[in-house]
Amino acid sequence: MMQALDAYEGGLNAYGIPIDEATDPMADPGRRDGTHTYVAEPVIDWSQLAVEKARTAKNLKDDPLAPGYRFTVRRVERTTTQ
Repeated sequence: MMQALDAYEGGLNAYGIPIDEATDPMADPGRRDGTHTYVAEPVIDWSQLAVEKARTAKNLKDDPLAPGYRFTVRRVERTTTQ
């Protein structure tokens, strides 16, 4: 089962689109006979923002171990007073 998942995910690009579709010449927006194209829309990854804020707060600029730091991120439910 895991091999099948690895094989499937290995065929996807960073955005979850199958590589063969994302690189299909028919997706070229400059082609008049193209069949499809892609549109990018920005979203905010709130978990990534939390990591960047934690990295900044830890002040890792002069820490020689900084490249080794990894941050875990967990979802925390908010109360109505937060």
